[in-house]
Amino acid sequence: RTTTKDGKEKWMSAVGATIEYEGKSAGLVSFMDITDRKRTEEALRESEERYRALFAEAIDGICLADAETGMIVDCNQALAALVGRDREEMIGKPQTILHPPARGNTVLSATFKQHLTNKEGQILETQVVTRTGGTREVEIKANLLYLRSRKMLQGMFRDITERKRAEEALAKALAGRNNLLESANDLIYTVDINGNFTYLNPRVEDYGYTPGELMGKCFLTILTEKHHGERFEKSIRKKV
Repeated sequence: RTTTKDGKEKWMSAVGATIEYEGKSAGLVSFMDITDRKRTEEALRESEERYRALFAEAIDGICLADAETGMIVDCNQALAALVGRDREEMIGKPQTILHPPARGNTVLSATFKQHLTNKEGQILETQVVTRTGGTREVEIKANLLYLRSRKMLQGMFRDITERKRAEEALAKALAGRNNLLESANDLIYTVDINGNFTYLNPRVEDYGYTPGELMGKCFLTILTEKHHGERFEKSIRKKV
């Protein structure tokens, strides 16, 4: 590294050779300014260090796989913990080891192929298999990138097992509630803030209507004219 007359630092590459000059042995040295190259290398090194830090500390699991072969090149500790394996055990293995046999019985798993052909940033839901044979529900967001001229697929794995279980439990609870409402002996309905029906159970058929006929219509539709008074309507709206 040298310093110019105006105080700027520059990186130089020096190449020397022994030559004969005017009958005597002499040294020939040539210098090449490599400042731009060194800056590029430094920026790349810093970028790789930042990526490595984010990679290692990420909460979500991250896997880097060769886009052509599907072999795992690297993975972070979060992914290893998700599937109950050691990082060293996974690196160098096909990415199909991450998925249940039914989903990973080819060289490239179905989700891996989808990420290769579909637009980047797409999120796919699938399962990963643990060392003990259990499964976890995950969302995988992937994107293609190049590392040292090598085409890679980076996948980010987010564990959504508990969320899926909660969704299933809620769906079952709603289904049970709906069964009770549908089989009730009394007319049950709900209305929105404007007094329009948002739900009616089948007992409305006792009044000559079908639920479909009244959905979206005002509840006053099923009341006699003498019950259309302002006080009654206000009381209903207040309860709503």
